[in-house]
Amino acid sequence: MRAAALCALLLPATAHAAADTMLFPQTNHSVSFGFKHFFDTRGGLDIFGYPTTEEIRENGWTVQYFQRARFEYHPELAGTQYEVELGLLGDLTANQTFGKASAAPGARFYKETSHNLSGPFLKFFDARGGLDVFGYPTSESFQRAGFTVQYFQRARFELHGSDVELGLLGDEYLAQRAAAASPSSAPPLADASQLTPPAPEPVVIASPPQAAPAIRVAVFGGSTLNVTGSGPFTAVDTSGRQLAAIQPGQTASVTAAGPGSYMLNAAGQSAGSALPIRFMPSGGTILSDPDLPSYARDFRGVLEASFSTKSNKLWLIDELPLEDYVKGIGEEPEGLPAEAYKALAVAYRTYALATQQRHRADAAWGEPFDLGSSTNAVQPYAGANQIYAGYHRETLGPLLTQGEQATAGQVVTYNGAVAITPYYSQSDGHTRSWAEVWHGNDHPWLVSVPDPDSNGKPLLGHGVGMPLRSTVKRAAAGWSYDQILRYFYTGVRITKLY
Repeated sequence: MRAAALCALLLPATAHAAADTMLFPQTNHSVSFGFKHFFDTRGGLDIFGYPTTEEIRENGWTVQYFQRARFEYHPELAGTQYEVELGLLGDLTANQTFGKASAAPGARFYKETSHNLSGPFLKFFDARGGLDVFGYPTSESFQRAGFTVQYFQRARFELHGSDVELGLLGDEYLAQRAAAASPSSAPPLADASQLTPPAPEPVVIASPPQAAPAIRVAVFGGSTLNVTGSGPFTAVDTSGRQLAAIQPGQTASVTAAGPGSYMLNAAGQSAGSALPIRFMPSGGTILSDPDLPSYARDFRGVLEASFSTKSNKLWLIDELPLEDYVKGIGEEPEGLPAEAYKALAVAYRTYALATQQRHRADAAWGEPFDLGSSTNAVQPYAGANQIYAGYHRETLGPLLTQGEQATAGQVVTYNGAVAITPYYSQSDGHTRSWAEVWHGNDHPWLVSVPDPDSNGKPLLGHGVGMPLRSTVKRAAAGWSYDQILRYFYTGVRITKLY
């Protein structure tokens, strides 16, 4: 789950009456004038994420925070390309001093900081603004929380599969400041030996049991959607009318002029439809979108092409059982303790179900799906929900699937209701409360608790809920999955809904 998504309603941005202001309902903050020009011309949502504050004064400067950056206005440089610059959040959030390096073969070496830049990070750096935007590299690339990362003066690059993204340094810096200033943060514990696991509790069995839900996940948005299959599949409209039968090796393509005007091209034939078009797999066929990267293109379930008047985009939506969706979330590696996968499966399932319930109850949501895959293929919802890799995640190993199967139907509840379960990479000795990071006191299960497994570590993520690194540590220490969940989500029960 990407940071700052939880408090958002995830609606597309809308323009104010003034053309130089853009409001983002996702965070209820606007970007205006010079900051808006910098935002629009230097990469927008892909690079900076959503604004998380309005323009504010800090230390005599006008600044504005975004999920991944801080914009700073420098009036003394008005009229130059440096009138707006990014704050030095890479320096402020690294929480460590990196040793200097020697020039490496095949890399670009910056003598100013004695660090190298190469590979996909170098390509991204050059394509997205270079020194003017990110500053000098301040570390070599290294592994952190399962990703290859590299720090710069103003950013942290992260390699997710083959995609480079910026770390959520704006969120992390604001969370660090809030924790330092807030008396509500849990006092630290000297070491993990002082932790006491919650007392054992039985799983609550819902009565009567609910039907196992399906979920609709946006996996690609574009003007043309392409679908292939590992075996045969059919194309039908949402009334069930068959439009085409497609064989392995053939590609079906859909375009749309609007919500009631779809065109299918498949198997050498064309067919129009006034209804969304669904691709139905036969037997064990796995459907694929060849326009997506190999680590996120294969899907269980039905793929649907549906045009949204909300976002004015044609979406490819994976509709599948919630349990199959959980198996496809790609936020952890193989090789962890079994209880960690069980805890993650319950948290993943709960977060998805809570998001689905919130969106379906919100008349303003208006999209034909419940949540997005959080990849760059689902703008403007990249980073908003969970990283969904689809069937590819199952091919990496069986352990998450085993955790899903061992906890099938189980979710985190508070006072009988499904509770949103944010999680993130790593804490810095204690978790944050919902009120500290996102304000409001309507999430009483999300309070600050000590996390000595991460004493001395830098905060990676928003800090609210369950840190993945400490989930693994607690599982390795012998805690059961429900004890892990009930420690990081205070006062909750584990309930089997179906």
